[in-house]
Amino acid sequence: MLKNEDALMEIDNNDNTLLELLKNVKSLQEQRVMIYKSFEKSYEAYITKMFSAKDYQISCEMVTEGFKQIMNEIDNIAKKIEQDYHNEGVASLIKKLQELEREKLKSTVAFQMKSYETLFGQKDLSDDVDEAKENLDRLIEEINEVNVEISSEIASLVL
Repeated sequence: MLKNEDALMEIDNNDNTLLELLKNVKSLQEQRVMIYKSFEKSYEAYITKMFSAKDYQISCEMVTEGFKQIMNEIDNIAKKIEQDYHNEGVASLIKKLQELEREKLKSTVAFQMKSYETLFGQKDLSDDVDEAKENLDRLIEEINEVNVEISSEIASLVL
């Protein structure tokens, strides 16, 4: 479970270079991955009865707050890149990452709900669970591709 949101990196949007802004995006993205891992562990603890419903709810609230903070920071960076550097291509890449991450979060929640209903409810949603898992895998692949593109942008600025 997350300790608290204070562990999130505070980004100073007064950083001067496009390179620094892109490095900040990568760092924030790494933090988002860590939050997802915590979210998945909380869900596993909940379905194995190690967490109560209240524990899981608290975890979800913390995850939601962490995601909001990261989303806002990355959105601000995209705006800065667009406005200050007039680099719509890079800003668009970051916006694509954000949209994919929003979809991934919605899909993760849908997967968890369907999975839980299949495990403990009176409905067999195994086909829906499989479809949700495939959708998550596709989104993760797309996010990884965008991250590679952002890394390429960073590399081109370093050279």
